[in-house]
Amino acid sequence: MTQRLGLALATLAAGAGLLATTAVGFSAPAKSDGILRVGGIGNLDSVDPAIAYGTTSWMFEDATGATLFRYADGNVVAEVAKRFTVSKNGRVYRFFLRRGYRFSDGKAVRAGSFAYAIERALNRQLDSPGAGFVDRIVGALAYSRGAAGGVRGLRPVG
Repeated sequence: MTQRLGLALATLAAGAGLLATTAVGFSAPAKSDGILRVGGIGNLDSVDPAIAYGTTSWMFEDATGATLFRYADGNVVAEVAKRFTVSKNGRVYRFFLRRGYRFSDGKAVRAGSFAYAIERALNRQLDSPGAGFVDRIVGALAYSRGAAGGVRGLRPVG
C-alpha cells in the first residue's frame, strides 16, 4: 500500500468513518436496563463522534461504532467498506459498502450516511475537530464557509 493511499485511508477511518454505531458484544452478561457501562480512565469529552476528540472518547467510539476502515495490529483494514477503487490520477476514491450494518435505531448504514458525517464535521457551527481530516475533499471548504449547499466531491450512491 502506498504511503499516499495509506494516509487517505487513515484519514477516512479517522474522519469520515466516525459514525456507524453498532452493538458490540462483551464477555460479561448483558444487562437489560439499556445502559452501556464502560470502565476506563481519562476524560470522555463527548460521545458525539463529530466532536469527540480525546483518546478516551476514541476508545468509546471504537467499542460502539463501525467505520469504513479501522486499525488492526498496525494495519488499515476494511470494516464497513467491502472494497474500494482509486482513479489513475489518485483523486477519486469509490467505496463499496458491506450490507448489514445498521444504526442503533435499525436504519441501514448507506453511502449517504458517511457523506452526512463528513458534511456534519465540516459545519463551522459544530466546530468539529474532525474537519481537518476531510477538508481536502473537493468543495469541502466552500461548504464549510456556507458558500455551497453540499460538498461537491461527495457523491453518495445508495
